[in-house]
Amino acid sequence: MSGKCDLKRHVSSIHCIVGYFTSRKTTTCLGMLTGLRKYLPDSRVNYIKPVGQKHVTIDGVKVDKDVVLFKKWFNLTAREPAMSPVVVAAGFSRDYIDGKYSREHLVKLIDNAVEEVSHQSDLIVVEGTGHTGVGKFKE
Repeated sequence: MSGKCDLKRHVSSIHCIVGYFTSRKTTTCLGMLTGLRKYLPDSRVNYIKPVGQKHVTIDGVKVDKDVVLFKKWFNLTAREPAMSPVVVAAGFSRDYIDGKYSREHLVKLIDNAVEEVSHQSDLIVVEGTGHTGVGKFKE
């Protein structure tokens, strides 16, 4: 893959990206998915949280806890790592500064995840992270 999301077919997305850590973005996304699935029952509606903070470990992989909720509640078929490609957990900032991750690598993880989920979707709800400081670094 080139690091850019080169979709073979058009997939629509709804972005829920604005808000502070406790601004109810997840609740809004839950409502959006519920409504979309009710009014578009023949559509394959999916969810992705490209950058997450609070995580759980599933099969040795850290994924955002909201992804687990959405997958279970809506019986989504996408893999959790594709729905949650980047987790900003404890130590992430130090690892980034130390060169363990690069911006290009993180963008590629997100692009690859979006491409994977899009192949199972007609529409994707994309939830942003808690605040604009997550994942921001001065280089």
